[in-house]
Amino acid sequence: MQALQQREHLMSGWVEFPVNDLRYDCAAGGGLTVKMVVLSPKQSVQGVGFDECHGARVQDLFDGSLIGDSTSPAPMGLRDYRTDFEYDEALAQYGAWAERHMPNYRRLNREEALRLLSQSYLASMVMGSTSWVGWHRQSDTPWICSLADLSPQGLDLYDRMTRLYPCSDIRLLTFMSS
Repeated sequence: MQALQQREHLMSGWVEFPVNDLRYDCAAGGGLTVKMVVLSPKQSVQGVGFDECHGARVQDLFDGSLIGDSTSPAPMGLRDYRTDFEYDEALAQYGAWAERHMPNYRRLNREEALRLLSQSYLASMVMGSTSWVGWHRQSDTPWICSLADLSPQGLDLYDRMTRLYPCSDIRLLTFMSS
């Protein structure tokens, strides 16, 4: 009987990465980072305003590939297409989705894309990172963080942010580095 060799995966933060979940294979190399971002309020509420002047927002420099948003799933992946047209259509759909967080995504060439600047957020913070990259065996998709994946401390932090920014849209973004 062969012994199953497992690489120890480094993890930090308030995300419970499913590194021992047998539904996921570990993709070679890289890692994942999960960020919580607070988007501008959906509607104006008296007494709840944070961006009355310039400088009241933050921007992130995305140095990994955005692969997931806890509220808005990414379109289908960019693989297994029969024609260039199908691939171009999928790429356009991903571009439209990614522009929610990276407004200049489709206007940049590949070299410029390495220096992507996010849209303005009211707040942004790293929730956790790991040297593990999980790939779901059955659906052939990467693992994407959801609220259910936060540790008790992470959920507490998320709940506090929803109270601090009651009219804002708060999301968990998952990034993959290579």
